[in-house]
Amino acid sequence: MKKALPRLSLLLVLSLIAGCTPRTSSETPSTSTEPPVSTSVSAEVSSEELVSSETPTPSETPSSEAPVSSEVPVSSESPSSEAPVPAIIIDNDEEDLWVGDNLQLDITVENTANDAVTYASSDEDVATVDETGKITALSEGYVIITVTLVSDNTVKATLSLLVKDTILDTNFGFGNIDYSHIKDEKPYILTTKENTYWPYVEGVFRNVLSQKYYAEAVFTPNEINEGWVWNRMSLGHRDKLDDEAGHKFRGLALSYGNGNPVKIVMKEGPDDWGDTTDRSQVWGLNNLNNRNIGIDKPTKLATLRDGNKYYYFLNDELMWMEQYDTRFLDVDTAPTILLHDVHAKVSDMAVITDSAVIDALVNSDEVSRLVYSTLHDNVILAEDGSVEFINNEAKWPFDNIKDNSAKSLGDAFSLPAVDASVSFDYKVNNYADPDLGFLGITLQRWSHGPNAAMTFRFGIDKAGFNTWDANGDLPVTSSVNIPYKSDRLETNSVKIERIITEGVTSFNVYLNGEKLDFDWAGGEANYAGPYTMWLNSKITNGIISNYKVELL
Repeated sequence: MKKALPRLSLLLVLSLIAGCTPRTSSETPSTSTEPPVSTSVSAEVSSEELVSSETPTPSETPSSEAPVSSEVPVSSESPSSEAPVPAIIIDNDEEDLWVGDNLQLDITVENTANDAVTYASSDEDVATVDETGKITALSEGYVIITVTLVSDNTVKATLSLLVKDTILDTNFGFGNIDYSHIKDEKPYILTTKENTYWPYVEGVFRNVLSQKYYAEAVFTPNEINEGWVWNRMSLGHRDKLDDEAGHKFRGLALSYGNGNPVKIVMKEGPDDWGDTTDRSQVWGLNNLNNRNIGIDKPTKLATLRDGNKYYYFLNDELMWMEQYDTRFLDVDTAPTILLHDVHAKVSDMAVITDSAVIDALVNSDEVSRLVYSTLHDNVILAEDGSVEFINNEAKWPFDNIKDNSAKSLGDAFSLPAVDASVSFDYKVNNYADPDLGFLGITLQRWSHGPNAAMTFRFGIDKAGFNTWDANGDLPVTSSVNIPYKSDRLETNSVKIERIITEGVTSFNVYLNGEKLDFDWAGGEANYAGPYTMWLNSKITNGIISNYKVELL
């Protein structure tokens, strides 16, 4: 049961779907599947105008019996050489342009005195060309520029161009981003100190304003403000691209702190705090202190939006998921890089907008995970998702359920704000303290005081219940004790129903199919919002498995 849960490389999903690859600024845009076949600098002449230099075959030799006009003198000279054919030569050798670039065509017209030409673009959304041959690149894609001789429209020459765009929109960044390498073969950006030593930076992915996408980037910090506990790096979402002052940002931030443990927190921006941060802070847990994160160490952050569900990844591992926040409900957003009080290089930026790829990623094993282990030495997640609690020495935090739990990855393991149930199986290997030990589950409010929690305990001879403040410690003993009606089994099944009637919440508790005499919800009776959940152990070795949520 001590097998480590395998991590699925997020972009590995892409290989499952033929033809779908992430877009980077140095790759072919996704606006066209294949480049057109360029005829480059060719002239087209009709077959009727060609003059053959071949010797006629006997059947083609003029008949000796054919009458010869007396008005046409017979020449004794050899036939003349082939007549020159008009041609257009394009002397430019460019193969690609960046959006916003201009290119002046350099052409030569041969073998005709009438050298006037016209210019045309195969896709004026991608690039236009004016009457002088000046090309203006407008958007990503392939385009063919055709030059045609006015006096003979069968004489043409073409130039095929790939128009590329930068992966980030260089109009953003609050003046604190160095974009000088954004057009490199392997593009990257740097934070600057020109406006302030510790800047606030937002880098917005270009042309990805929607409600379904995946984006990733590698952050390599080189300096952090150690005087501020929430120096941070993030890859999240922002709205209102045309409103720099009124827009909002939301994303999972990774912070090195000021000598404190590495931590993550959901951050609203530019600088909002509140319930979001209260419920999402993870200080050093989930193995954050052992992930090789720090100065000059590349860290990959990624985010996926699927409608109103948001997923956040650290080095391809799911770290957080949100589905109840309505800030961007039915609102298009753009994936956005954020740095605050950190100087860093950001590279390896990529974005995916293909719906089939996003769907495959959402349904992958990694994205489907529900919980994380608070401390990996004590709480083991098996390949089948079951949770094993082990601590043979019965020492801290063995008796502290906050740090001895499998906690919801954000909103992933939660009871929604409707009639629903959570169920699980548990097996006790031993109670280190039979009087106080238990396996159980904690429900924590998502809103309206997100630290308010309630814990259901399943001990050796009775169940128990507490409401408490999750910022503190769980009370030592239960507020309510619920006798078992039958002997426990080797593996026991628990089901907890949450019923909402006219805004009032009540709970039903079942053990092995029998309803326990539980009819009290305390202050939770007036809360009808969602709960996130933890699977807990206190001074007990055992396994919790088959946990799931069902609507009633």
